Amino acid sequence: MRQTLIGTLSIVGVLICSAAGATELAVNGGFETEPGHPGWSFTGPGVGIDSAFPNNGLFDAFLSTPATAPNPGVISQSLATTPGQGYELTFALLDEAGFSGNTFTVSFGAFSAVIHGNQVAPPGNLQSFYTLESFAIPGTDITGASTLLSFSGLDTGQGDIAFNLDDVSVTASIPEPSTIPLLLTISLLTLAGRARRAPHPLHGRDAGIRCRAREEPGVHRRSDELN
Repeated sequence: MRQTLIGTLSIVGVLICSAAGATELAVNGGFETEPGHPGWSFTGPGVGIDSAFPNNGLFDAFLSTPATAPNPGVISQSLATTPGQGYELTFALLDEAGFSGNTFTVSFGAFSAVIHGNQVAPPGNLQSFYTLESFAIPGTDITGASTLLSFSGLDTGQGDIAFNLDDVSVTASIPEPSTIPLLLTISLLTLAGRARRAPHPLHGRDAGIRCRAREEPGVHRRSDELN
């Protein structure tokens, strides 16, 4: 009982510590580290790094592959993941032209989403005119110990650069802080239920022995003989 309680409290303690600060999985999410901007791979046309319009810092990534290109340019990074674990993915995105025909695709494991240019047009929801995008990636979409995070953007020709990407972040999903007291309450109620179901010491093997001793026929005969 005591060991189970200690184990339960330890788990809740870990959840509280995790809520205080989750580990960042994306390397160089702000594209600030040089040279070569480590962590990221750039393949195909129309993708790269510039300093024209960052959300924070000095640099951001641009994704502006012509829609007529046979293969879109891709910015990607492989992240260490746990199969079945959910993740939180956030990034800042801007389409300077704000054209609905421009499309931005983000993929992480089996998860994929498409964002249109008019959805991330200025003024956005950040002071930089970017829009903060946030996705809860379900654990069912993560099946390996290494998962590819990729971004691509298609430009229909309405602007010089279709999309600006900055401040990419990926962290493991954790319970909301408000749910931790509920988890603790459920754990304590479970332990209380187990305690009520546990057999009383007198209901076990010793009790059976005592009952048999009181009902031993020989004891009654000896008492009769004394009379």
